[in-house]
Amino acid sequence: MYNIKRVVDVKLNVQLVYVALIHEYVYEGPCRFGPKECLTKEFDLMNQGEIFKAWSGGYGGALSQLPGINLMDSIYIKMSDEFFITDEDEARMAEHRAETDLYIFTGMRCEKIAKEFAMKYHVPVAGEGMFASTVLASTLRARGYEEVYDMLDFPDAMRLLKALRAKKALRNMRILAATRYNSTDSLGGLDTVCNDGATRMLGVRYNYFSAHEFLDMMHLNENDQNHTLPGRDVYNLTDEDMVEVEKIVEHYISNAKENDMDRKYVVNSVKASVLARKLMEHFQCNAFTIPCPDLCATRRMNQEQFTFCFNHTILNEMGIPSACEYDLIGLYSIAALATLTNKAPYMANTQPCVYHDGKVEGEYAGISYIPEMDSDSNIYYTGHATPNSKMHGFDAEPMEYALRPFTASGFGATMRVDFNQAKGETITLMRFNPECTKIMVAKGTVVGGFGYDSTGCTEGIYFSVEDKLDYFRKQAQFGLHMPTVFGDHVEDVKRFGEIMGLEVVVA
Repeated sequence: MYNIKRVVDVKLNVQLVYVALIHEYVYEGPCRFGPKECLTKEFDLMNQGEIFKAWSGGYGGALSQLPGINLMDSIYIKMSDEFFITDEDEARMAEHRAETDLYIFTGMRCEKIAKEFAMKYHVPVAGEGMFASTVLASTLRARGYEEVYDMLDFPDAMRLLKALRAKKALRNMRILAATRYNSTDSLGGLDTVCNDGATRMLGVRYNYFSAHEFLDMMHLNENDQNHTLPGRDVYNLTDEDMVEVEKIVEHYISNAKENDMDRKYVVNSVKASVLARKLMEHFQCNAFTIPCPDLCATRRMNQEQFTFCFNHTILNEMGIPSACEYDLIGLYSIAALATLTNKAPYMANTQPCVYHDGKVEGEYAGISYIPEMDSDSNIYYTGHATPNSKMHGFDAEPMEYALRPFTASGFGATMRVDFNQAKGETITLMRFNPECTKIMVAKGTVVGGFGYDSTGCTEGIYFSVEDKLDYFRKQAQFGLHMPTVFGDHVEDVKRFGEIMGLEVVVA
């Protein structure tokens, strides 16, 4: 219904270039040998043409199956053993350079052509395989060219393309940031970005918006009656918007395994997600965040009878990054992780479980002692009332869920996922630091879940890490909320950090 350019829809435009070395004469020497019939120009023309066809179809065909990869028509360039190419062939390579995100070169002695092309046009290049990558990357980096990439084999090429796509996605990210007090942090997100590093390092942009104006616009058909914007025709929800609201409500209620919610309260929560999308379309944004404790203290959430929890769940399932507590760092991390993995991240408070004598210190928000703690001293938890059913993938089978209220009085829809069904599965967690100069990435093994039958901000995952204290010491540099997906994506995140020029901290 709303036209939002999602970060997960960003396409990486990849241009394959095959350089065919065509020898003009029959001869042998230190770099050429073989039967005479395989040394003719005619043989080279035939052989190189077949190799190009196989490479562009096989290697290129496999790359094109990656989500978000737009493989452009492969280019075949002939180079004689005088080692130059024509101006016409160079022009063919350069024709679409403005929209090309990466040139991948292969072929014998392709490094010379790739080096000259990169130096002239300042375009991102990579050599396919160990030989081309090593020569090309070392010679260009020595000359100050940063956008030259190495890739050892096909899995490594996949990691590179995913990382470059995530980098492009962040540079196409504009956040609708609804604020109450200021535009940099909230009471619940003091560990978020502390300078303009996100724009400088990542390319992320913002559109700030009053949280009070947002709440006023949830009132139906009052476009010219918004008291904070008197006389201005604004963006309040309309009857047409309510058609979309009811459609979403029906989807989630009908697919819920259990439902403890009064429908009107689900409607109230879904209205927030529809208004967020409506405003994102208008302001050309593709991500959303709003503070929690700051707004809670105004009593307006109580007055409007909803919370933003379900909004974040719905938007993240739609591939639109959305973070609670105005956590901008968490939002960048959600966007990067979603693009790298094609999965919907779940962002939550992430802390070590400190326990002894059958009790967990500081028990709150649903966490408590579990028997696994007797045999595993390295249990962590991550918990918020914003899980989603697509943590295994946007196209994967959704996880089962229940709908339960956030409040004891019954309002504030939340999705509850029983993470006990995921015992033994691997999860990956990541977060940028407040300066946007580092990335922390970690993985763990699910040992259980909590909060499925509860209300409030009590939903989450218990997981085991290799070294709890090491994880904690490292996390202290990054912050509380760590977006999480299922699967082992540590190498993907590490490669992304390298491409971004950020230090990667692994726990």
